[in-house]
Amino acid sequence: MNSFLSIKKHPPYACFFNFLSREWWKQDIVQVYNDFRRSGGDPVLSDAYTINGQPGDLYPCSNSETFKLNVRHGKTYLLRIVNAALEQVLFFGIANHKLTVEGTDGSYIKPAKVDYITISPGQTMDVLLEANQPIGRYYMAAKAYSSSANVPFNPSNTTAILQYKRSRYISTSPVPSMPLLPNSNDTAASTKHLSQFRSLADKNHPIDVPLEISTELFYTVSVNTLPRHNGTTCVGPNLDRLAASMNNISFKLPPGANILQAYYNNASGVYGDKFPDTPPLKFDFTGNDLPQFLWTPSVDTEVKVLEFGSTVELVLQGTNVLAGTEHPIHLHGHGFYVVGWGFGNFDKDKDPLNYNLVDPPYQNTVTIPKNGWVTVRFTAKNPGVWFMHCHLERHVTWGMAMTFIVKNGNNRDEQMLRPPLDIPKSVASTGKSRVQFESRVLRGAPSIAFPSLAATSSGVLVDLEFQFSPLSDAKEKRSFVPQQPPPSHALRHYTFEVKEASYTKLCRSKIILTVNGQFPGPTLYVTKGETIIDVYKPSEREHHHPLFYHGNSLFKLTSVGRVSGDLAITSQRNSVLTHPHIIVKQASSDMPSVRLARVMNCDDKHLQMLPKSASTTGPGAVQIE
Repeated sequence: MNSFLSIKKHPPYACFFNFLSREWWKQDIVQVYNDFRRSGGDPVLSDAYTINGQPGDLYPCSNSETFKLNVRHGKTYLLRIVNAALEQVLFFGIANHKLTVEGTDGSYIKPAKVDYITISPGQTMDVLLEANQPIGRYYMAAKAYSSSANVPFNPSNTTAILQYKRSRYISTSPVPSMPLLPNSNDTAASTKHLSQFRSLADKNHPIDVPLEISTELFYTVSVNTLPRHNGTTCVGPNLDRLAASMNNISFKLPPGANILQAYYNNASGVYGDKFPDTPPLKFDFTGNDLPQFLWTPSVDTEVKVLEFGSTVELVLQGTNVLAGTEHPIHLHGHGFYVVGWGFGNFDKDKDPLNYNLVDPPYQNTVTIPKNGWVTVRFTAKNPGVWFMHCHLERHVTWGMAMTFIVKNGNNRDEQMLRPPLDIPKSVASTGKSRVQFESRVLRGAPSIAFPSLAATSSGVLVDLEFQFSPLSDAKEKRSFVPQQPPPSHALRHYTFEVKEASYTKLCRSKIILTVNGQFPGPTLYVTKGETIIDVYKPSEREHHHPLFYHGNSLFKLTSVGRVSGDLAITSQRNSVLTHPHIIVKQASSDMPSVRLARVMNCDDKHLQMLPKSASTTGPGAVQIE
């Protein structure tokens, strides 16, 4: 995935901008993915990290395009930071500037002033920046954190430039200063935030951390190996395949079906419901020189079934099987309170005495420290099928994942909704996605900037249509125009044309995806109560392009059920899809990005969703005044 940073205009903050930071491969990312799966080893390292699509002037061929953020002295700016990198936890900082973290994963925390942040793939943070330093130019930089000496990573820094405006002129001091970021293997620095972050937990921001627990779970997470196939040679230890597991089960996607479809239709033979509450084998989880028989997990599709309303305590224990390392764990469909953490093996008698049950942070992604543990609590009140996985792409691909099924409650609003009646048979039979079929595709619109929505009343329906076309020039500005409906209709049409394009970076060109010819794509400004439908036809290429709504408690999907977590819908080749109606539950500084992505989606072109305000003018570079 990719790292995403944005700055918002919201009183008392001065302005907002959009930042994109990502990993970049010179070669086609689908080929990287296929080679990685075939070899049984690690994926090839990325060639660069980027901010706003640019690696920065420490890389070749990037100096002239390094992203620059213009600020005015004395103003305060809000940065919304999302790490969507595929493989790396990141350190991020701004030279000579303190950062004040005021939110994580869409929930406020008590302000924490820091010199840098550590942000894992799948995590989000809201950070205040005070422009209070001497007028000049300062590097904004990000670098990887990697705790395992045996895991290779790209050690380079990606940079952007923070530059102060002086009247009508911008400071042009020759060499920006660099932020002092921790060493790439500094585990103590990487875990500092686990103790710093606390919920506001006040009258206006109440919390609901479960105090009485009905379901106690203890899950280990491990890197493993699996025997190579007959006649093949892999690049893992002992020429076997690298794998990963939770509670010694390496998750296997059911072939030709999916768990959600099978559960809804009460189909048998797709999954089992015996995922263990505790590891099947107890051992010194973080010990050194663990025996090799621990390396090999079972491979299966097992789920854990939770009753609606269950109060869950889940201890996530890292292990030193094969290689101890960090694991950012992400839960779909629910947030959770991070009530405790530590190094070594969890002690069920001593460690709970130090739990924070007063003001723990509310998140949907938490990183298990190397050879350590984290405890989270949540209430299972969102019926459905919910994936939990490590957010390092190689680990989830190897099988570090499991699935919760939350059963229906007794009340009507505690039930899963049925799939739409007009779902295409090809989709229903394969379980690729739960969507409606939509045949309308708007064409030939003139070129204009992506506007904000004109209507603000509750219940406005927005129809987003995506059209995929062949190869084009990435610099070409393509069309986008709102199709105005009759006055009696609360309906708005937007056309998004998604094209493959040739794009040059790091002195080499490759094929990427663009939305309306833009890289990155346009921005949709929304208000609470608006309903969105998006429609698109996927590329002629053979791979799928998932559309991710990445956020927590901000959307409700009226076609799928009560959803408070992420939604990922995968398109089928040569079809036009209308995604479920998405009601905007909250238009705040924590609005998510909507990412149209390829496999391992480091080439993604996304639609960024932001709250609409009177000052909203549309996408592109925002001029700070």
